[in-house]
Amino acid sequence: MVELPQEILNRLEAANTSAAKAISLASSLSDPEILDEVAQQRQDDIAVYLALNQFNRRKNYRDLPERLQRDVRALFQNFTMAQATARDLLFSLADSERLCAAAEATASEGLGYLDEDHNYWVSTELTPRLPAVLRCFAGCAEKYAGGFDEMQLIKFHLRTGKLTGFRYADFELSPLPRLEVRTKVDLRRQRISDFDHHGEDQRLLLKSRFMASDQTGFERQKRFDAQAAEIGLDGFGIRATGTEIALAAETAGLVLSGWSWAPVAFR
Repeated sequence: MVELPQEILNRLEAANTSAAKAISLASSLSDPEILDEVAQQRQDDIAVYLALNQFNRRKNYRDLPERLQRDVRALFQNFTMAQATARDLLFSLADSERLCAAAEATASEGLGYLDEDHNYWVSTELTPRLPAVLRCFAGCAEKYAGGFDEMQLIKFHLRTGKLTGFRYADFELSPLPRLEVRTKVDLRRQRISDFDHHGEDQRLLLKSRFMASDQTGFERQKRFDAQAAEIGLDGFGIRATGTEIALAAETAGLVLSGWSWAPVAFR
């Protein structure tokens, strides 16, 4: 049975309309597939929330917000079943095949990049749009590391249970962001490793691979990356030094000029 907030029930009463009639009307005007998809998304959200809550003081059912309590009853029947789903989600993080399948499906939809070594790369801005198992993976690593708030890119090491966060000096402003710090979290060994890259001038290549088509700046980055691939930067992998990039451009008779590559004579 669908539960409605008291505020909505009051409005229905004022309109002299029963809850059953309102729900029936809403259902007839909605696409069942869309409703099922929304319900599944909300169920996944709750499972991830409860799974990550294992790292904090565990909340009792009565401690949850009223809306969350209502959704738990509607989508899981009871709190015990919701907790069981959350535990299953946590245990699934050890299943590399499931992680790889989720990453492959997501990358095929244009969200993030799956490399040939089964590593999945994605902008941290897109994390909330990932499948539940990947969100839970990222959330566990973030909890263990104390937060990834300053990171702009994350790499899922799908076969080894690790996640690396990357912080860049100018991720939004530059077509070739400069790497500053890298933090790797090994969830299986419960180990954190930090790496300082300030003095190396390591640049992220083909940034549009890690973005979604509806993100701000995607089209401009994609055009830049197409030019970068033409001069051979796609052969360097994920990153290259500023010197390596300049030499590749020089070989092609080009030089970097803002968000484009210009002939050397017209610099």
